Amino acid sequence: MSEPWFRAKRYGYGAGLPMNWKGWVMLIAMITMIGALPYAAHQFFPPRFLIPVTILGIVIITGPFTWIASRRTEGGPWRWRNGGQP
Repeated sequence: MSEPWFRAKRYGYGAGLPMNWKGWVMLIAMITMIGALPYAAHQFFPPRFLIPVTILGIVIITGPFTWIASRRTEGGPWRWRNGGQP
């Protein structure tokens, strides 16, 4: 694996904050897309579809982000961590 983009969480499951510019760009892009999603949906869909389209859009945006972050976290794929204790 090339350089990691995210720090491993010390406690729990998943990734922590980004540790280089690539991780920060990916995180900011995801937050921006999720923030713009309701406004874009409003332009293309009637009001009764806004909530379902927004929820579906969040799932579609978050899925690839989660997959990439899990592959780019230091220490390998995500696993449960309990502060370095055995």
